[in-house]
Amino acid sequence: MANSCEAFSYGAPQVNISTFLTPTIALRVESAGQNGSQWEVSEERNLGSCRDLATQDLGARPAGGTIVTNFWDIGLGKLFKTFMADEAVSGGGPYVHGMLYDDSAELNLFSAQLHYSPTLALSLLGAVVNSWELAVAKKERAKLTFNWEAKDTGLSSDNSAGSGYFWHYSPTTNTPNITNPATLYPAAARGLWFYDASIYRGGTFTFNPTTQRCAVAAPTQLTTISGATIAVNHNVDTDGYFLASDRTRGAFCAQNRDIDLTLELDWCDKDVTLYQLAEAGAPFGIKLTLLKTATIGAELYFPSVFLAPFALPDVSGDKAKRTISVKGKALSADVTNTTSGTTKMAMNLVILSNEATI
Repeated sequence: MANSCEAFSYGAPQVNISTFLTPTIALRVESAGQNGSQWEVSEERNLGSCRDLATQDLGARPAGGTIVTNFWDIGLGKLFKTFMADEAVSGGGPYVHGMLYDDSAELNLFSAQLHYSPTLALSLLGAVVNSWELAVAKKERAKLTFNWEAKDTGLSSDNSAGSGYFWHYSPTTNTPNITNPATLYPAAARGLWFYDASIYRGGTFTFNPTTQRCAVAAPTQLTTISGATIAVNHNVDTDGYFLASDRTRGAFCAQNRDIDLTLELDWCDKDVTLYQLAEAGAPFGIKLTLLKTATIGAELYFPSVFLAPFALPDVSGDKAKRTISVKGKALSADVTNTTSGTTKMAMNLVILSNEATI
């Protein structure tokens, strides 16, 4: 079933891992599905009688998968809100949803369905985003990949009780009936493209705690970016099994978080500023802007990025275009806020949309 479903629908952020919330929004996806084996298999050999395999039993039930979609200008907020905290600006729109990681709270969960046909779906119970990635390249759509882990997955139909479909964690509880994703899609949108984007470095960062949105004064634009990848790993504990009657996981605890950046640079202007910063071990700020219109899109702020030192491009035998891949990590830094004091962050995600609430 991997990477073959027709639609992905999900519900609001939740905290109860054993409660299924009916999906309220559907995403147009490039691919979505569960990965690999959904059961661990235990083998045993009774060597006192023979050398053959004696038994195979189903053991623990890990469940996980991947969602690949465009960075739409509407419909993604609830999914981001499962692992980040947001504040919305009141008014007639567009609305500013500034998002930060809140390490005083656990990650939220979500319920979802992977739709394979009008009569068959896979329901996800107690799912959590373990890692996510934003990838942009010139003249291409911005892509988002979400890797999820779940307490349980189970088949659903338009009548799960009549079809005899149950959860694995509770074999007497029917899985939910299929929702109709056609009624849950947001209004069609073009999504965000990288030719609308800009990347800036340096500048002076400030943070507005009311909108949870950064601003950068006097940054320098990086005009020769071919692409960029932002990879965030929550490193959740996926071995949260308890001594209970079911064989599914009972908790997902976030651990150390890593935010990795990869910048694909054209070398045509021979700008050695980033090279010098990497050689000096001097962190600097980065702002990435993806706009559909002047007021709709997304912004990502990284107040302190440490670039790993890198070699200059090889000198080839002609003047063909040369690019170089630069890798870095986002560090936690104190950013002066507009109220008083400082706010510590490694990344600030801002979604600018016509959604009043997410």
